[in-house]
Amino acid sequence: MNDYQPLNSQDLEKGYFLLTHRQLIKKIIVGAALLVILIIYTVVVFNFIRFVRTGTFNAMSQAANWTYDWASYHQSRQPKGLDNSPAQFFSLGKTKYNLLAVISNPNEDWAVTQLDYTFIVNGQELEKQTAFINPAEKRLLTKMGYEARTNISKLEIKIDNIKWFRVENDLPDINFEIKEAKFFPATRQTVGADTFDVPARATWTAKNLSLFNFWNVTWQVALMSGSKIVAINELSTRDFLSLESRDLEIAWLNDLPRVGSLEVFPVLNKLDFDNFKDLRPALEPTEIYKL
Repeated sequence: MNDYQPLNSQDLEKGYFLLTHRQLIKKIIVGAALLVILIIYTVVVFNFIRFVRTGTFNAMSQAANWTYDWASYHQSRQPKGLDNSPAQFFSLGKTKYNLLAVISNPNEDWAVTQLDYTFIVNGQELEKQTAFINPAEKRLLTKMGYEARTNISKLEIKIDNIKWFRVENDLPDINFEIKEAKFFPATRQTVGADTFDVPARATWTAKNLSLFNFWNVTWQVALMSGSKIVAINELSTRDFLSLESRDLEIAWLNDLPRVGSLEVFPVLNKLDFDNFKDLRPALEPTEIYKL
């Protein structure tokens, strides 16, 4: 079957018209498209102007502010208050004391970059001291070796000027492993003809599990009788390297009550980048919330 059909005069006229008016047809199509786009934009602008003039936009904005509880939002975002124990003291003999208060930060996403604390002995304020607390950390606020004029009958602590820092993803991953923490009471030993006193001491093994080297790490040690702290001491270590383990020891030269256990607190500000031997971050932490 032959499907070929010869062109008639009408087909030739249509083809000739399309060829001779091709540019005109293109202009008509483009003009029609532009006209459609212009009509769409005109309708959108007209409806927007009418929307704003009728006050609908303002009404919706006000309604959003009224319906959203911004006070609750800010309340949920602000840090929870610090928890601290009443101040207590430990006699070192005569009128010399170690002063202590235990403080903890219940917030996992807030650090205390600085706080001021002042011990008040027999109604008299001592000099102000400063401390920091990492997120979700417990540590000791101390004044070591304080010499009082008279025996302490009343001790208080005042904490103020708390500066908070919101932690997002900018807190270095730092952790110390504490193992083999042991307490040894004071003993009297004899070697040959010599007899000497060995003071009470605590020993432990600390390992830096982070990838950072530190100029200085302080250790606070609390001796416990049950759940009660009965003595404290502090030790400072230099040049603690990444993944390094150290056997540490600290001694007490004064008489101690019965000790059942001990607790070791590494004291290292995770936001104090000057203490990092090899780290110099581009951004320093800034104060964003203050109580």
